[in-house]
Amino acid sequence: MALPQGEGSVTRSRAAARRIASLHTRIAIRDSRDRTRTPLSFPSEAFTAFIMNLKTDGRPETAR
Repeated sequence: MALPQGEGSVTRSRAAARRIASLHTRIAIRDSRDRTRTPLSFPSEAFTAFIMNLKTDGRPETAR
């Protein structure tokens, strides 16, 4: 799966760089330093729920 060039966001740390792209119904994540590795792909709804869970530390929205 190829990610669109110039689209998405890049996250960098000393150890890794990742590119995240929205592909309409899926979110794809790849290592931007090693493009030979296969990207990970998740349904958009599942990825959004995962990120929201990280932001709320696993607590329901009303428990903030």
